[in-house]
Amino acid sequence: MAITDTVAARVQTGGAAPISDASAKQGAAPSKTGAAATAPRSCVIVVENLPVPLDRRVWQEARALRDAGWKVAVVCPATDKFPERFEVLEDIEIYRHALPLEAKG
Repeated sequence: MAITDTVAARVQTGGAAPISDASAKQGAAPSKTGAAATAPRSCVIVVENLPVPLDRRVWQEARALRDAGWKVAVVCPATDKFPERFEVLEDIEIYRHALPLEAKG
């Protein structure tokens, strides 16, 4: 099972262990009713060192969550290559902040 498949499986089961192909054939996950069934889940991923989509592992996780039906926002640092403070890529909101200056001592 690929990493993105594992993340999507965890999302679909509410954080439980990934569903194997054999267990998926035994029965579908219970359906939700009411407001939980109509409102999309959302999450915020906070990255400290690299901007998205340059941080490939974070970008793959954000895309897997989006593919599983989640509304995803990422907060990460801005760089010369990715200076935009806000953008939407592939239906994922990206908020970038300036990195603080490192102390020289």
